[in-house]
Amino acid sequence: MGTSSEVGRLRTVMLHRPGPELQRLTPRNNDKLLFDGIPWVSRAQDEHDAFAQVLRDRDVEVLYLTDLLTESFESADARMQAIELATTSLQLGDTLGTYLRSALADLDPAALTEALTAGLMARTVQPPTRSSRPRGSRPSTARSTARTPSPCAPPRRSSSPRPTHSARSESSARPGSQGVYP
Repeated sequence: MGTSSEVGRLRTVMLHRPGPELQRLTPRNNDKLLFDGIPWVSRAQDEHDAFAQVLRDRDVEVLYLTDLLTESFESADARMQAIELATTSLQLGDTLGTYLRSALADLDPAALTEALTAGLMARTVQPPTRSSRPRGSRPSTARSTARTPSPCAPPRRSSSPRPTHSARSESSARPGSQGVYP
């Protein structure tokens, strides 16, 4: 993959369709993840789909990151390498790191793709049972709530522009919502 021209004909593009990672944004974490507000997910998906169709109409091959990852994760070696790369930089203790890697390894390719692109919510990761904890370790006393940040957050967006389809915009406020989020 790569390019040798900034102005040449675009032949193939890899995209990621907005999905569960946007549904996990809250007023507490949206700034940290470079969002101006809570996006309206269905509108972001509609805008993305329209953009992808414009590319296809111009004979550009559109590849989806999640499809490529899911296909790659059919290989046990690729799965383990991705899990190791995704968890290495997390500041986890030995017990939690081992448990998280094990939990990710147990996922099927599609579920692993979602976990690595959208992150994991703490409430979706079950704590290890007494028999599955390493000898001498103690159970976690952390409580899982709907607002608990994910132990494995999706990658930070660093070079893409901030989305314009925010709940702060009147035209994109969610039906039935109370308006602008702080």
